[in-house]
Parts: sequence; C-alpha cells; structure tokens
Amino acid sequence: MMRPGIAGHQKHTWKFIVQETEDLKGHIIIDRELCKECHLCIHACKKGLIIPSQEYNSRGYRPVCFKEERGECTGCALCAITCPDIAIEVYRE
Repeated sequence: MMRPGIAGHQKHTWKFIVQETEDLKGHIIIDRELCKECHLCIHACKKGLIIPSQEYNSRGYRPVCFKEERGECTGCALCAITCPDIAIEVYRE
C-alpha cells in the first residue's frame, strides 16, 4: 500500500530531474573508428541529434555523426550508455 506523501515526493523529484537536464548544455564526440554502425545511439537520442554518415571509416562501417544545431544537446549521456563500442564521449557545460 502506498502512502500519499511518498507518491507526491517522487513526482516532485522527477520534475526537478527533467528541469535540470533541460537547462544543461552539452556536446558529444564520436570516435569514427570505433563506431560499428549499430545505430543504437540514434534511437537513444531524444533530440534527434545523431544521424547516419555517408562516409566510411577504415573498417568499412559508416559511423554516425553529431548534428550540432542550435545547442540542443543536453549532455544526458543516453547515447553513450547505449553504445556497445564505447565510441561516444559526452561533455557538459
């Protein structure tokens, strides 16, 4: 059985976390040689800032690219967390 006070506290905490990530500015660096074109990061990016590349790397894969438009990246790191090849570094300002 849930107590009303606990549910209210969790909702308040969630709003704080969402507001905090919206205020953050970040950017990512993708190591083109480590990327194996799995595209998991493309689906993980909620802002749609990671796109497939048309160029090939030395291993024959087409690595993803980061669109740095209007500083929309929040540095949430979801892309880096989902990358199985550890090809993405996230930086926050």
